Amino acid sequence: AGNMESPRAIALDPRDGILFWTDWDSGAPRIESCSMDGTLLTRSTIFHVSKYGGCWPNGLTLDYFARRLYWIDARSDSIHARDYAGNHHQEKIRGHQFLSHPFAVSVFESHIYWTDWRSNAVIRANKWNGSNVVVIERTLSQPYDIKILHPSHRL
Repeated sequence: AGNMESPRAIALDPRDGILFWTDWDSGAPRIESCSMDGTLLTRSTIFHVSKYGGCWPNGLTLDYFARRLYWIDARSDSIHARDYAGNHHQEKIRGHQFLSHPFAVSVFESHIYWTDWRSNAVIRANKWNGSNVVVIERTLSQPYDIKILHPSHRL
């Protein structure tokens, strides 16, 4: 608790006991982590999203096998990844026509999946380099979330 202005997304890795979240804090939008028991001594800032022009880290997901976090930013219309320690930042996609107001994100095998509010769609791209962007499904309303359900996601 405390020192948060506008928490937005949350992701957990029970294997390592880590809780990650995004904060739209107007002064310092960021991604943070702590242990799942909430111990304040383990709380740390993983990344300040303003470093790439970000401001609204909407969605957050984990690649359990690679131990990387992926997030989308609705202000810069971009998708990013870093390792759990906050190192090795990679911008995967920015400014694509189907990445105009991303909301939620998920990762499965070699793909990133996200929802977009302007196109009212679920979209997929290659998680390694952001190529091969494909609309999976169009919806009548804004899609709020996306989750991958597969036996390999059992922890």
